[in-house]
Amino acid sequence: MTTKQAHEETKTAPQRTGPVVTSLQVAIPVCHPPSFPAGGFQAKRRFHVDAELDLRHPAALRHIFCALDRTGARLANGQPVHRQADVVRWMLEQIAKQIARCKDLPVSATTV
Repeated sequence: MTTKQAHEETKTAPQRTGPVVTSLQVAIPVCHPPSFPAGGFQAKRRFHVDAELDLRHPAALRHIFCALDRTGARLANGQPVHRQADVVRWMLEQIAKQIARCKDLPVSATTV
C-alpha cells in the first residue's frame, strides 16, 4: 500500500466516537434538619451508607459512571471517579456545592 492509498483510506474511514454525554436536571428538595444545625458537630460527622439497590439503580449508576469516566470527572479530593461508590460520592459533592450556595435554606419542621 502506498502512502497515498493509506492517506485516502484514513480519510474515508468512519470516525470512532465514544458514547455521547448529556446532562440531566433533577430537583432535589433540601433543608437544614433541626438535629443538624448548620455548621454543628453532627453535620461534619462521617457517615457510612449500606443500601440494597433495586434493578433500576445499577443501570442508572452505570450510565452516570460512563459519563463521569468519559468527561474525566474527579472527586473533591482530586481522585478520578473509579468505582460506582465514587459516583454516589461525586453526586453528593455536587449537591453539597449547591447547598453551600443557598442563602435562605429552610429548617425542617420535622425531627430526624
